[in-house]
Amino acid sequence: MSTLITLSVLTLSAHPALAGDTDADEVIEVESEVLRVGSRPIPEAEWALVGTMAELIGELEGVGGVRRGGGGPEPVIRGLGWERVQTRVGGVPLYGACPSRMDPPATVLSPAAVADGRVVSGLPSVADGPLSSGGALELSLDPNRGPSAPDADEAAAWAGYDGARGGYSAGTAAAGRDGALDYRASATGTRLGDYSSAGGVQVPAGHQAFLGSLALSARPVDDHRVWLASTLSDERDTAFPALPMDMRSSQVITVSGGTEHRLEAGALQALRLRGGAALVEHVMDNRDKPNAASMVASTDSSARSWSTGLAVDVRVGEALVITPGFDLTGLERDALRTRTILASDSSYEDALWPDASQHDAGVFTEARWTGDAVILLVGGRLDAVVSKAGSPGAASLQGQTIAEQWVSWYGADAAEHDRLEWTGGGNAALRWALHDAAALQAGLGVARRAAGITERYFAFAPAPGGFRVGNPALLPETRLEAELGATWNAEWARGGLGLFGSRIQDYILTTTIGEQDVDGDGAADRIQGYLNVDAGLAGADGHLTLTPAPWLAVPLGAQWVVAQDLDNGEPLAEIPPLEGHAALRLQLDRADLGGHLELGTRLVAPQDRVSGAFGEDRTPGFALLRAELGLQALDRLVLGVAGENLLDADYHEHLTREAALAVGGLEAGDEVPAPGRHLRLWLRWQ
Repeated sequence: MSTLITLSVLTLSAHPALAGDTDADEVIEVESEVLRVGSRPIPEAEWALVGTMAELIGELEGVGGVRRGGGGPEPVIRGLGWERVQTRVGGVPLYGACPSRMDPPATVLSPAAVADGRVVSGLPSVADGPLSSGGALELSLDPNRGPSAPDADEAAAWAGYDGARGGYSAGTAAAGRDGALDYRASATGTRLGDYSSAGGVQVPAGHQAFLGSLALSARPVDDHRVWLASTLSDERDTAFPALPMDMRSSQVITVSGGTEHRLEAGALQALRLRGGAALVEHVMDNRDKPNAASMVASTDSSARSWSTGLAVDVRVGEALVITPGFDLTGLERDALRTRTILASDSSYEDALWPDASQHDAGVFTEARWTGDAVILLVGGRLDAVVSKAGSPGAASLQGQTIAEQWVSWYGADAAEHDRLEWTGGGNAALRWALHDAAALQAGLGVARRAAGITERYFAFAPAPGGFRVGNPALLPETRLEAELGATWNAEWARGGLGLFGSRIQDYILTTTIGEQDVDGDGAADRIQGYLNVDAGLAGADGHLTLTPAPWLAVPLGAQWVVAQDLDNGEPLAEIPPLEGHAALRLQLDRADLGGHLELGTRLVAPQDRVSGAFGEDRTPGFALLRAELGLQALDRLVLGVAGENLLDADYHEHLTREAALAVGGLEAGDEVPAPGRHLRLWLRWQ
């Protein structure tokens, strides 16, 4: 567990029936929990209604999601997404295998599998791995309950029905301790169909998935512990209106583990070693798209990632703990698309990623000083990043090789496609406890990120909106950030507020770099690529829950971010609009019957700050109304029903991409609307 203070971190709680106890003897872990600003649990009812971590974190302030279809969204944290947002499981970075991001990493994990999760939206911990410029989703599968927790076994099972998509989800999970062994296991399944908008538009949204996990932790002796965890994701037949292909199958396997040795006396407090790997195999095709009548297309792609790291906690005096360490991370990606033109019976192969790889070796040090009311944390790291294209001479479009296309679009600098770059960064943060119920925080940080494999090595090939080509000459992004935050936890009100501002030098901008009739149909095609510019972002997010009476709660929240391309004088693309929510929740707590009734609203402002170079459209604002009723009987059984979009608003999210082709009731270029009025039902036993 990280011991670095992280501003604007939202902690995702496990299900109450499966939450482990934190042992008071583990001082370092307890202290780091105190430093997590903005922590709040996810409502229990969401477990029967939300199938993946991507859906779960989308409920939090400062977090949104880009949708390309009925599958899970790609997380956007404080306006930044794509490869700027890392998903790490036990320290192992997950990467999707689809060049068009059909498989965002956060969609391959069930909330039931996660023992501890953090959404890092502010200053990142230098000990968690290579720094990202847009936040991170840090997930731990470690089922550790602490050395003095009693033997216990807990279980939960749930099932839900989604009226919008005529689909079902079900799952089961168990956790507990048997002597020196802690365990956690889960299995969930989802099968969903298409849906209709309030305006009657049919939207292809079919989706089915299975997610499973198993994690074990053993203590051979009191001061030593080892753990091992694995997850499996099997997703099939997911429709993507915003892309020219649909997903046929996607399998993801992760394995992570580690060992921890703690000492009771002396300067050396703890030693932690971790490691793991992930494998993604992904297949997509166009069999259900209208262009299948003239062309048959399919893509096989894969991603393999691994990571290992070592950290040591050293106590210097009573107040200071220093944590040095190192980590190694690797990623390999490959994708091959096959196209067959039926009229001429001619076939073509496109290497979308030319057997590309990226490896990172980093060293770091964190220092934490703890006083009576003040905690100061300072950290820094240095990384060497090696990026390589294994087969740049492979054939591309227009009779050129992949490497020749890079040079033709970006100039002679792109001929040097293999790169060694130095990245890293650091931060300093101060937390001041005003009294038991309130605290202030301030921080400064810098994070430097090398361009990802897609940004650097994507071969010239068709992509949503036209064609796209990577840029091997990209410089690393450097994000400078300042934050102010406050939290309070009074008897009648609890919440948090974060203010942030950042400047990103050499921001990697996805933009139009030209137009050309590539496919020979007589019309110019948009060519998108990647360029370095300077960018600025600022915003705020906060939440407040008022409890004027034990039976009444009023949760409120809002998030806002504005982002600007400083070189070209236009807004950055895919920035969510101002958004807020409010609810009224009545709680029933009797000996024979418990439950809640909630009426809530979500208010989203219009988004007029759009990027013309990206091809982004303005979106109107909207207001949604929902109601939820949950009843708990027999101490273990929960029944619930929720009415969504009760006013039957016809709307679409700003971060949902437009339809790529005519499918369902959509025409090419149409905004993809959200579901109309519908019910969701669930049943949970714990």
